[in-house]
Amino acid sequence: MPVAWWALHHRRRGRPAVASGLVQFPGAGRVEMQAAVADTVLRELVEYLREFRAQKTRR
Repeated sequence: MPVAWWALHHRRRGRPAVASGLVQFPGAGRVEMQAAVADTVLRELVEYLREFRAQKTRR
């Protein structure tokens, strides 16, 4: 089964902010898996940036 780990690391006010995950895509070929991982990571990055922006505007 194709699997891929992804991670996001960012320093926020000197502290690490880390997000990570695992993508599993049974039966996927190489290109399908790469697309699935890219979709997942971009979705997670957008969500992280939305949360980051919301926290900055609350200050």
